[in-house]
Amino acid sequence: MYFAEQSNLLVNLKSGVLKMLPVCLKCSSKLSMSWFLCSLVGTKTRCVNCGALHKFTNWHKLTSSLCALIVVFGMQFFESCIPWTLVLFFSLCLLCIVISINIPGQYKLESQDKLKIK
Repeated sequence: MYFAEQSNLLVNLKSGVLKMLPVCLKCSSKLSMSWFLCSLVGTKTRCVNCGALHKFTNWHKLTSSLCALIVVFGMQFFESCIPWTLVLFFSLCLLCIVISINIPGQYKLESQDKLKIK
């Protein structure tokens, strides 16, 4: 019984995290994670399945700035506690990725799409 409860908890955790990954707002297919995490604020992406154009909102700009501040100040603050700089850096980056994918409303559909599908 214990193992069944534990496996259900893992499935619920995985499904909760997967709900927050970037998906198309029109057809619900996955969008590129590299666009979401690494691109500039003015960059737009197009859904592979339906062709809908997505762009970032100001909320993404705020979230990205917050994550950058967490890494910079975290490196200074935790440098004396964790002597391995590379481990500290990757830990803070992982924390920022978790924070950024769990905040909704960072992208929306572009209203002025000039793509003509024949």
